[in-house]
This record gives sequence, structure tokens and C-alpha cells, in this order.
Amino acid sequence: MKLNALRADPAGNITLFVLDPIERERRAALAAELMRRLPDMKIDQVGFACPADADTDGRMEMMGGEFCGNATRAFACYAAKVRGRGETRLVVSVSGAREPVPVAVDLRQNRAYAQMPLPYALEWISVNKQKIPLVRMEGIDHALLLDAAPSPEAAERVLAAM
Repeated sequence: MKLNALRADPAGNITLFVLDPIERERRAALAAELMRRLPDMKIDQVGFACPADADTDGRMEMMGGEFCGNATRAFACYAAKVRGRGETRLVVSVSGAREPVPVAVDLRQNRAYAQMPLPYALEWISVNKQKIPLVRMEGIDHALLLDAAPSPEAAERVLAAM
């Protein structure tokens, strides 16, 4: 299968956007396959460009239906370039967010600033007898590990605690 795709690196969180329509039920498997087959691209996640919703300038869905602020910003830059209208403000519909997300775009500097959905809860989880703050947002949760190096083992322990 030949796909049109775009690699975006908005902040070191590399997203591969699939630009062709892909049925929702096929996305997770396709994303896993792309990440497996393209190791040199160092892809962290896969997003899918979708037809725009009414009253939005574009729609993007992440492979797991989650929300990602970095992918939202990168997608808004892509949408602005495709639309070719010199827009500096867009509203994009994004998986994991109940409401469309306003994004300010500066295509000259290839930057975008998204209005993140506000957190709705702060909880604490225990990992290896350490209390870790867990920020809950629409479509995604963030565990904040301070003074800890990231590792697959640490990620597994945090996910198990969540």
C-alpha cells in the first residue's frame, strides 16, 4: 500500500501524519506497522488527517484516539499551508479534545501555539513507594516524574500504577 505521509517534529516529539483516508478500525495496526517499518524516521506517534468537521479548519486523529498538543500544533501548520490563505489563526478538531482547539500559526517561522484543554484533575499515584503527580486532561493523562531518567521500565511501572 502506498501512502501519502508527512513527518513532523514540532518539539522533539516526532509525529508521522498519514494524509490518506484510513478507516478508524485500521489505524492502530497501520500505525504500529509504520513505526516498525520506518525505524530511521524515529517516529514517536502517528496521526491521521481526516475531513474537516463543520466550523473547523481541519481534523486530526491520533492513532489511539488520544490528544497530543505537539501533534495539534504541527497539524495546524500543515492545515494552514494546505489551505494557502495566509491564515494565522485556525481552529482544528483533534481526537481526545471535546471542543475544537484554537491554534495561532506563524508559517514564516514554522511555529504554532495551541490553546491546550485545561486539566480537570490532579491526583497522586504511588510508584516504588514514591508519590508522583498525575495530571488528568481531556484525552490524555500526564505523570510527572521529577529527577528521574526516562526508561521503558519506568514507563511500565507508571502505567501499571495509573
